[in-house]
Amino acid sequence: MQHRGVPLDPLVVWGADERLVYSDTNYPWGCVCRIVNTGQGSGVLVGPRHVLTASHVVDWDGGATIEVHRAGGTVAATAQAVKAWAFTHVADPDYTTLDEDYAVLVTDQRLGDRFGWMGTRTYNSAWDDEDY
Repeated sequence: MQHRGVPLDPLVVWGADERLVYSDTNYPWGCVCRIVNTGQGSGVLVGPRHVLTASHVVDWDGGATIEVHRAGGTVAATAQAVKAWAFTHVADPDYTTLDEDYAVLVTDQRLGDRFGWMGTRTYNSAWDDEDY
């Protein structure tokens, strides 16, 4: 793996590892989804039928399965993506495309009615250069 042409060592946890598996499916954690296509990635329910994800996660030539309420090896529901929207189709994000690496998937089911959703907000340029 490289970052800006510099080789990176794999991530290593030094010392005692006190991490735990977190499997909370209550709101808002249950809104997190796994997107499965030729690869896989994560997303979040932002509307009754809308999942926000990264553009590079979307298989622009095929569909995707969205898994919701994933805990351990089980999921409470799955849906199929029927449409994908993005400002830019990003395949391999780098520092020139990070700000455009987002997409919204439209599902064939209203998963948000069952599990809730985070919602969306219009971008405000006053947020530029803030520590959010």
